[in-house]
Amino acid sequence: MKNRRALVGVAGLVLAIIAVAAIYSITSAQAPMKLTITITDKGIVVSPRDLMGGDHSVTVKNMTSMKRGIELTGLDKGGSTYVRYSKIVAKGKSDVFRWYFPSGETAFVKDVLRCEHAQRGCVIVTFGGMKTAVHFR
Repeated sequence: MKNRRALVGVAGLVLAIIAVAAIYSITSAQAPMKLTITITDKGIVVSPRDLMGGDHSVTVKNMTSMKRGIELTGLDKGGSTYVRYSKIVAKGKSDVFRWYFPSGETAFVKDVLRCEHAQRGCVIVTFGGMKTAVHFR
């Protein structure tokens, strides 16, 4: 009977340790890295320039004289091509979204003047003349 109680006590302790470890791993999850893409009348500025791959909170700032947004293209973690559009925002405004950029890949950024939405994408896009590329190490 004593061995049985001891066994139940040990099992309870093991379950408690597993629960604490699970809670710790959930609460210690890394916050997304910050990536800022600023559209100016002279070009597109990405900061910081030295970027790690992973989950990012992307802020697109429009510092031009007209409404603009961006198109991001590249390869996802599985090697498939992605195309992601930000919102078209007014002068001085910004759009924020989360996106995963895999390590070792390059994302290409173009400025967008107009975007006719269809579900989650754009079907008719008018681009401005600016573009840049961002490499994730």
